[in-house]
Amino acid sequence: MKFLFICGSLEPGRDGVGDYVQHLSAELIRKGHEVMAVAINDRHIKTEFRGVQAFTGTEVPVLRLPSVIPEKQRYMEVKSCREDFRPDWISLQFVPYSFHNKGLPYQLNHLLKLIGREQRWHIMFHELWLGFSSNSPMKDRIIGFLQRSIISRFVDFLKPELITTSNLLYKKLLESNDIRTVILPLFSNIPVAPRDDQFTNGFLAKIGINSTNRKEWRLFGIFGNIYPDSSLDNAIDEQLEITEKLGLKSAFIGVGNLNVFGLNEFNRLENKYGKRMTFIHLGIQSQEKISNVLRMLDYGISCTPSEHIGKSGVFATMKLHGLPVILPKHDYERDNDEETQHYNDYFMKRPAYTWEVSYVTDYYIRLLTDKNVINKSIL
Repeated sequence: MKFLFICGSLEPGRDGVGDYVQHLSAELIRKGHEVMAVAINDRHIKTEFRGVQAFTGTEVPVLRLPSVIPEKQRYMEVKSCREDFRPDWISLQFVPYSFHNKGLPYQLNHLLKLIGREQRWHIMFHELWLGFSSNSPMKDRIIGFLQRSIISRFVDFLKPELITTSNLLYKKLLESNDIRTVILPLFSNIPVAPRDDQFTNGFLAKIGINSTNRKEWRLFGIFGNIYPDSSLDNAIDEQLEITEKLGLKSAFIGVGNLNVFGLNEFNRLENKYGKRMTFIHLGIQSQEKISNVLRMLDYGISCTPSEHIGKSGVFATMKLHGLPVILPKHDYERDNDEETQHYNDYFMKRPAYTWEVSYVTDYYIRLLTDKNVINKSIL
């Protein structure tokens, strides 16, 4: 089959959805399909780029249209690309702020019409609208109302054959607005790398761990950024209590990029708990080293609220690496919390191989080609 993916940006390592599209595209190409990935509002370039980008060892054909080009012109470029490529499916990878700086892509209906309403469309909702929680500020509720209206309009306009999202919460929100949705789980962006004993042993030695005393330690870790609602104190308090009762030492290890808030939060946690556990942050590392860090941990700690873990690529990466993942408790509770918890329990029990890009891609193909799969229960 031939796939045309549309997203906001395709700058490697700078846009989560863009990396998702390139990873999925590369896997589809490896499976014998043809792909064109289009960035329709790329803020990371100033001039149009048409060519290939290597991703996980596979060259992915891309068209990157910078945000500085007038909007209508960008969509006309996509129309021309679609006419030349003649895809079987067009997949819109939706995040409100990818298509409009203020998250209000109010012209989306008109612009998508230029690409071709008569095509076979798939929409993947990576993000929805603001303000859906009971404690959301009024500003978010107003913006969310507008975003929800925009989504309802362009879904009704396109009449896509398949609509997917990554988690139960978003599925329920969409279906409460009469948008039938199927869960397509995320996959890990970090493959399991071969063991690098030199790196692993060298890192553990800095903490004071060796082959003879490893069982005296419990290693906890985070991957990626820390967000304002991560609530890591709850998880650390709980795990320290368990660890200290067992008479074990513990270390809190971070890897990946931290923004200013994340760095301040990591330092705050170290100042608060540093006398009871060792803190180390490795910063940005190669995929191979990230994989080896995850493989040396005993537990991963999610920085994503439990109702959102289905949309967390970090959670998927930890699960692929066989890690038990700790979900911090949060003050926010929804009416469907019991159902969400049940689904999270199911997520926790999924085997590691189901978080591989190959497995999820095969499921995606089945959703597109076999209507019976859509009509069955999720996964």
